[in-house]
Amino acid sequence: MALPLHFDEAQYWDWSRNLDWGYFSKPPFLAFLIKTITITCGDTENCIRSLSPILHSFTGVIIYYTVYTITRNQYISIFGSLLYLIMPGVIFSSLFISTDAPLLLFSSLSALFIVKIFNNKNNKSIYFLFLSISLAFGILSKYAALYILISIFTSIIFIRESRKFFINKKFLLCILGIIIIIAPNISWNLQNNFVTFSHTASNANLQGLQLNIHSAIFFFSSQIFIFGIIPFVLTFKNIINFKNINVIQKVVFLNFFIPIILVLFLATFSRANSNWAVVGYPFGCIFLASIIDKKKQFLIKACLTNQFIFSFVLLIFIFTLPNFNIDPFYKIRHIKSLAIQIENELKNTENVAFMADDREDFAHLNYYIKEMDVIKVKWNGDKKIDDHYELTTSVEDLINKNVLFLTRTKPTKAMIDRCEKHEKISSYKFTYGNKERVFNLFLLKSWN
Repeated sequence: MALPLHFDEAQYWDWSRNLDWGYFSKPPFLAFLIKTITITCGDTENCIRSLSPILHSFTGVIIYYTVYTITRNQYISIFGSLLYLIMPGVIFSSLFISTDAPLLLFSSLSALFIVKIFNNKNNKSIYFLFLSISLAFGILSKYAALYILISIFTSIIFIRESRKFFINKKFLLCILGIIIIIAPNISWNLQNNFVTFSHTASNANLQGLQLNIHSAIFFFSSQIFIFGIIPFVLTFKNIINFKNINVIQKVVFLNFFIPIILVLFLATFSRANSNWAVVGYPFGCIFLASIIDKKKQFLIKACLTNQFIFSFVLLIFIFTLPNFNIDPFYKIRHIKSLAIQIENELKNTENVAFMADDREDFAHLNYYIKEMDVIKVKWNGDKKIDDHYELTTSVEDLINKNVLFLTRTKPTKAMIDRCEKHEKISSYKFTYGNKERVFNLFLLKSWN
């Protein structure tokens, strides 16, 4: 795919070059995965993004095995796997690398081990151990994995039959194992004033709670589209028959239902992104496949047809809109051209360093001028840590350097006061249909 890296993808790549137990906005597991894949095949866009379809494929296989463990029916198991693999949200997610890909993998593994715990009278300890590991790595992928634990505790409260499976020493040891595995990330957060949690709270806008019906409607509608309209309706239809399904299916359903309800509540009173509840999607596929009547072939075909049509339309939509001057990726199309211009200026400037005042621009340029061995710094004007680069770079490293400063506005007074002289080098304008992006490049001489 010729599409440049999204700025978040570029930032994830940068994390992989500086491995740590945590980062400003996310836990660390994706960084370790990207490090592994770049060692194997390099740090090109396609190599970095190849992780996503690989991880989703493994998730599809795990869903197949989990459904088969419940139903012992190969046909239904294939249906559950395909329901996931050609889901509109998964098809779109496979085009990019994000924390959702490993999150969904470990979500499906957690579902498998929960089913194994319910299905096996003996050797439960090993499955509790595996559940502990999968949940821990899920949390280290994205904190949304905690919704699985919330769903399990909800099942303990409301489903009498599940209590005998979870109220025991094995489950307590499972929780202890999770804490031990994620302890390095907890320690990192302690050392960095719990910056990841404060960022998550800031994203959710918990301090500005107010009724937001439009946000709630948009979030719920997005779940229907991402999961698939017909599969979504059929899954929620079984709430009516909740008392008549077995305990495994009840627990699996709650793991699909609870994340959506919790994030819907958040969307109603604050804001929520469409992907904040995807941790439950593997559970949703497993539940629907395990409960659907295999004799009703038209329902199975309707679900898969829904997934195929919507995914196909989504891909056509993405790749043909630019031909009509409507580009959903206009925010990243420019970056390679801009990087060439910046790189040339860096080569032609003595004793040079690079600075940007926007997290997205800095992440992009950090990747696309990665061959340039120069100091790169993100400007922090208010001294408050608002992103990963403000946490990890410092303008003090620019002292005595000639700084090429990229901005969408102009240098601030604080910048001008720290250099002997400043001058505008160039402006770069990129137009896509009715969208326009303008970048200005300044030279700040002799930073002090």
